[in-house]
Amino acid sequence: MHKDKQFLRRVILSMKKDKGSIPKIRNAVKYVKSSPSRLDSFMECAADAKVSYKGVVVLDVETR
Repeated sequence: MHKDKQFLRRVILSMKKDKGSIPKIRNAVKYVKSSPSRLDSFMECAADAKVSYKGVVVLDVETR
């Protein structure tokens, strides 16, 4: 449990340092999900790279 807290703290600190990465990830998810062919290509790339995943990319809800 202690290691989980340390990991989460490091993630939060790194996100605070680089505020531009979250919008870039959000835009990339929008781009992939906007086209069925892009989503298929994403799934193929994930399979080729042997990335384990449990679902498709998820777009978080933007706040006002």
